[in-house]
Order: sequence, then structure tokens, then C-alpha cells
Amino acid sequence: RGEPSYLGFIARERGVSVLPLEASPTLLFSYLRKKFSADQIILANTLEQVQISRDRQRVFGEALERVARTTIQEQVKIARDRGDKPTLTNIYRLTLAVSKLWPGLDWRQVPAEWSNPLLTDAETDGIYLNSLRLQNMDTRDRYSLRILLERVMRGERVLALAGRTHAENHRLTLSCALAR
Repeated sequence: RGEPSYLGFIARERGVSVLPLEASPTLLFSYLRKKFSADQIILANTLEQVQISRDRQRVFGEALERVARTTIQEQVKIARDRGDKPTLTNIYRLTLAVSKLWPGLDWRQVPAEWSNPLLTDAETDGIYLNSLRLQNMDTRDRYSLRILLERVMRGERVLALAGRTHAENHRLTLSCALAR
């Protein structure tokens, strides 16, 4: 399962504790909910999963619909557990939401740029999707940095595995914090 699994294997072999740096989906949803509606979050997360499955894993047809259906169900459960009452609850409503926001676009063909937090909504016509992705990335960075800083400030040696954008944000923030 890639580098994270290999790093975990090496850590276990050497008796080093492994600590996840990823916030739970519920926590992420709650933070995003401060700026976005439940339906906006469900739509954005579903379209991102569809795009990733389509472009990276080459998932198409019924399998892509299963990805969308599963993502919607997971997101709706989180929303309802929080007390939200989302309306985007199935593929039909996903189709309607995408048609309303982007007439003529099929949800299966969402551009990858709409999930890029480094681009603006104006640059991609993603309406609010890039802003949501940026907020999501920022929340994830803050969460993981809090964990890392707590460990470092206690004098522990820390090795963190993160994606390129997160790693750069972590490097800058940790360098700043440790310089104090």
C-alpha cells in the first residue's frame, strides 16, 4: 500500500511508535462546515473521489458509480451524525446538483483542477471547490502540525511522512516554531 505502509513496517521492526497525522473524516467535515454547507462538502468530496478514482485508478462505468454512491453515503452519515440534514443523498441528486452548478457537465467528467487547492475557483470555474480543498488542506496541516509540535516540544525525535504540499507547509511551520 505504498510508502506509508513501508514506513510503518520499518518503524514496527525497530520498535518505533507510529502515529497517524490525518484528521478523522468527521473532524474535517466539522471544520469545513464552518464555511460550507453540508451539501457543498458532500458534493466536493464526492467529486474529488470520483476524479481520483477515474484518473489515478482508471475506474469507470458501474465501478465509478459505486465510488460516488459509497462516498455520498459516508458523507451523508457524517453530516447526519452532526445533526445536519443534507439533501444530496444519492446519485440522482448528485446529477441534479452538478447540472445546476455546471450545466451540461456530467459528474463523471469533473476536471482534476477542481480538486487542486493551489488553484483558485476563478482559475478553474470550480465555483467553490478549490476554496473548499484549500480549507481542507489547511485543516489537515494544522491538525498534523499540532501533533508534530507537541512531540518535538517534548524533546522527541520525529519522522513524518506527508505529501509534497503538506511536507512543505510542515517544514516552514516547524522551522518557524523551532526557531523560537
